[in-house]
Amino acid sequence: DYFDMRTSIWTTPESLMKMSRLHRVPLSHQASAVLTNMRMLTGDAPFVFYKPKSKSRVICENAACNLLKKFRSGITAHGLRAGFRSWARKQGKYSHDAMEFALAHEQNSLEAAYQREDLIEERAIMMQDWADYVTGGANPPSFSPEESQK
Repeated sequence: DYFDMRTSIWTTPESLMKMSRLHRVPLSHQASAVLTNMRMLTGDAPFVFYKPKSKSRVICENAACNLLKKFRSGITAHGLRAGFRSWARKQGKYSHDAMEFALAHEQNSLEAAYQREDLIEERAIMMQDWADYVTGGANPPSFSPEESQK
């Protein structure tokens, strides 16, 4: 329910955010393709990474971390965030605020008082650039509903 594929925005409600503030994330073409593929695999399941036989109905954090480590040993979620932030800074074309909003970092109270928007348009460009960087510009393969039945 948090993904609006029409606008390509992922919205996390305040109740699930550490700083109790709604957080919107612009989806890259690659992220949208992954979500579309997952919907074909999980049908109308309420979660992207649905695991029907577990109590929570989602894969656990340890399973996700183990999958990351199989992909590349030593990788962590915080390492991914730090890698993104370092990459974005090195590009020299994104505002400090856009980079911090992308990571849902808390602003100091003076900055927060004057910031009336979440810079979604600037962040959409940044997130697409990041997705192109990490994928070499390639989109994930798209699967047809027939293939998901195999």
